[in-house]
Amino acid sequence: QEDLDKAEVILKERALKESQSVLENSISPQEYIIIEEANKTEAIEITALAEAGQAVDKFIFQVKAKASTLTLKKSDLKDFAKEYVLSQIPEGKELVEDSLGVSYLPGAVDFKETEIVLDVEISAEIYSVIDEAAIKEKIKNKRSDEINAILKDFPEINRAQTKLWPFWATAVSKDASKIKIKVILD
Repeated sequence: QEDLDKAEVILKERALKESQSVLENSISPQEYIIIEEANKTEAIEITALAEAGQAVDKFIFQVKAKASTLTLKKSDLKDFAKEYVLSQIPEGKELVEDSLGVSYLPGAVDFKETEIVLDVEISAEIYSVIDEAAIKEKIKNKRSDEINAILKDFPEINRAQTKLWPFWATAVSKDASKIKIKVILD
């Protein structure tokens, strides 16, 4: 009986570790959030092909184990965060696309309901939308110094630089469609 008990302990531990390892190797950490608390391993079948009291040199002992986990796609969490931020942005503001940050802390795990509770922290930068058509209307046919004075009246503009082309031009075109505005977010 002592040999059977030792075999069960050793093989059960090994089967649980190997099943967990196989599971972890089959999940891409680049694509999925893997939370240690959401991993579960269990021995589902233990079979001894020998009985206590039998005199044998060798015996067969089998353990089948099962590993399961609850995961979340990183892209799903990022999409959720983006949608949430977009729903909270006031009118006239837009999201700086590359500024979205998401961090999380695992909470409760419920295998029966296949749920993981996460405390999620979302950060993002937003900026005021610039009415390019209004700016073009105000600056057309103006000189550089006049343009800079006009642009100071727009609170959403932090800095402005005027470039006239060709180099001998002294004022912006009278045609608003020929005026180009480039927005750079710092």
